[in-house]
Amino acid sequence: MKLLADMGVSQTVVKALCQMGYDAKHLRDEELQRLPDRLIIEKAKLEERVVLTFDLDYGFHHSFQSNSSTRSDRLEISLLPMPILLERFWGLLIK
Repeated sequence: MKLLADMGVSQTVVKALCQMGYDAKHLRDEELQRLPDRLIIEKAKLEERVVLTFDLDYGFHHSFQSNSSTRSDRLEISLLPMPILLERFWGLLIK
């Protein structure tokens, strides 16, 4: 799983994910700390990464169409309490 962490995610978390074998990048790694949300989504799409964020201003959904005419990708961001969010996130990573 390839991950892209935005500014709300600690670089320590990204380093830990890398040590666990995940291909994780932080926006700060490329000096993109001021990149607008829509461009973060586009970057993630181009690099085939999942965005890690705690920002509520992403809204409930960001959707995009892939270049393939037969495939549609949808990135959905749910607003969940932090303990539940972390439990689900770590559950996905250890599968």
